[in-house]
Amino acid sequence: KIASIGVHARDWVTWHGFALNVSTDMAFFDLIVPCGIAGVTMTSIERETGSQAPMEGVREAVANAFGGVFGLKCGWSRGHSMALLDGDRVP
Repeated sequence: KIASIGVHARDWVTWHGFALNVSTDMAFFDLIVPCGIAGVTMTSIERETGSQAPMEGVREAVANAFGGVFGLKCGWSRGHSMALLDGDRVP
């Protein structure tokens, strides 16, 4: 398991999130049951490729892939959250 998507709804309000393990210390996952799935093996891009992926390149690839699926132009805010760029849709 290399990524997680979370959705929470309460009182007609929803929260959502996405996490991708890039160069995460996998030892932290020994302390929890990821997503409530017992026996799951967590991994990261670094573990799978054997080399450290540049975070800026990963961010750009994720934003482009997300935008491509939904027909949006996406980028990253200063708070490291993905955001629409000027709210524009890709033509």
